[in-house]
Amino acid sequence: MRIDIKDILNRDEEEIKTEQTADEVPVRHICGADSGIESETGGKSDTDLNTVTKEKEAAVSESDFLRPDESKAESEEDDEIESEAADEPETLSDTEAEIDTEQNPEQEHEPADENRGFRKYLDITVIATAFVILMAVVFCYTQLVPRDVNAAVNGRKTVITTRAWTVEEFLEEQGISYCSEDYISVPLTGFVYDGIYITINHAADFNVTADGKTREYKTLEKTVGEALEEEKIRIGEDDIVEPELDVPVTDGMTIVVKRVAYKEKTVVEKIPYKTIRKDDPSMNDGEEKVVRKGKNGKASVTYRIKYIDGIKASKKKIGTKVLEKKQNKIINVGTRKNINGFAYTRTMTVKAYAYTGGGRTAMGTSARVGEIAVDPSVIPLGTSVYIEGVGVRRAEDTGGNIKGNTIDIYMNSQSECLSWGCRYITIYLP
Repeated sequence: MRIDIKDILNRDEEEIKTEQTADEVPVRHICGADSGIESETGGKSDTDLNTVTKEKEAAVSESDFLRPDESKAESEEDDEIESEAADEPETLSDTEAEIDTEQNPEQEHEPADENRGFRKYLDITVIATAFVILMAVVFCYTQLVPRDVNAAVNGRKTVITTRAWTVEEFLEEQGISYCSEDYISVPLTGFVYDGIYITINHAADFNVTADGKTREYKTLEKTVGEALEEEKIRIGEDDIVEPELDVPVTDGMTIVVKRVAYKEKTVVEKIPYKTIRKDDPSMNDGEEKVVRKGKNGKASVTYRIKYIDGIKASKKKIGTKVLEKKQNKIINVGTRKNINGFAYTRTMTVKAYAYTGGGRTAMGTSARVGEIAVDPSVIPLGTSVYIEGVGVRRAEDTGGNIKGNTIDIYMNSQSECLSWGCRYITIYLP
């Protein structure tokens, strides 16, 4: 329940004035007749009347302000206000105004609240209008005004005019395909403004065949090695990669990785003996005799075997340890040859010339058919030799150009010498 202090104070003031008027009338009448006669109040003085008046005011204040439904705090506050009003009646109007303002703050602020609400509504209207205008400008700019885009697609630069709003719309408008592995320098949701630079690098498609499987990949890396590293494809130190790791990646490329492994293997192998043939002049030509039989040896041999994708590709001997030595076979071969009663035990291949013109030989004999010039350090002078296709000849002469395995056969005429020329022949020596 609300108590209107102003009404209560006004009512109390009127009651007090009424009571004072009623009390003062007989006093003035009596006093007017005789100042010594007591008044109807029982002979009380003016001071006593004032005291009675204050007591009545206090009683009225208690009866009017105390309500059963009000709190104790409000009663005490009202008593203080009433007491001040009784003591200072000339300032009652100001006090009443202050109390009324405190009890009814809504009445004072109602016009301010209305102004504040109007201003808030006005601010919202201005903001909404500005937003609509901004959106209209953006719409007109994006839909009606063409913009230049500096596009670089896989390194090829070009300037494209577009009305697309976002990068994604621009790519769709230009028919530029892309996927998650591609590089696009501007986000797909980015706004396309005039003069924007957009770089698009498409990832290259490539296949990798390794470990018996072929898989497809996409990459933005430059070389084969970088692409394999990006896909975490292990390359061993000895593995073979085709093409090589520093080759640039191209779209549609197939990369083959061959796994290379090495193993060492040790085996016991035989050491084959050799057959050695020795000339034996004591034996006739065509005769042979085994002097010593051959015997194979044994050796521990270690190989390094190379496997490519599990298939043996090559092997290399890296170590040998002889366990049993070999024994070579020796055969003596007869070299003795009987021609016209002469026995020849060895053969020699020589370069044979022809000469003529007579004169004396190195041994002092006449130059004639049947003698030859030789190198005495190879064929001693006086040795009889058998020349295939010529017959038996005796070494009697020498010559300045006859050195080593070279002979010069004497002939009767220049024409025979020219016909003979120079040839390689076999001769037999005793």
